[in-house]
Amino acid sequence: MVSTRQRIMLSAVTCLAQKPQATLAQIAEAAGVSRMTLHRCFKSRELLLVAVQQHLVAQTLELVHSLAASGADAHDQLRLLLEACVTRQNGYHILVNDLAEHHDHDRETCPFADLNRRILALIQTLQTRGEIAADLPVDWVYHSFDGVVAAAWECHRQGSVAPRDLPRLAWRTFARGVFDTDPSNAPEASL
Repeated sequence: MVSTRQRIMLSAVTCLAQKPQATLAQIAEAAGVSRMTLHRCFKSRELLLVAVQQHLVAQTLELVHSLAASGADAHDQLRLLLEACVTRQNGYHILVNDLAEHHDHDRETCPFADLNRRILALIQTLQTRGEIAADLPVDWVYHSFDGVVAAAWECHRQGSVAPRDLPRLAWRTFARGVFDTDPSNAPEASL
């Protein structure tokens, strides 16, 4: 059975996905609790947002871990992760668009640190194998991933792209932007 605190937090994820400026009253209503109950569980909006952020990071990490454990190739792991992120299966779009204070954090110590490392590791693996263009900085590719997620979410929010098309369009945009189709540009294999 889901606790009241968990129900409020999951309702916050849903509300924030639909309306980033959702009020505490709207979140309480969606959770089926009073504002007083919400405030007993979360003393402030900021504390609720921290809980949402922690939940979403954990959920996205769980997906990353399951993809790694599946034995899927790094290329497929990155594609499946991007597709899951743009279809809102894990709430990553909220992290990218609404809760992330990217301008103010240290990538090594922020709440996203482990997630950052894992996505960067996939990118570095693909770049080392010559699949991602060698002339693209890893950070550029990493932020391109986030940018495609943000673009997909914005199109979804505006209704300008059908939700069923988001995974295909996101992967196509990302892959065509970073993957190297010219094998002569691949780094030479070490002997």
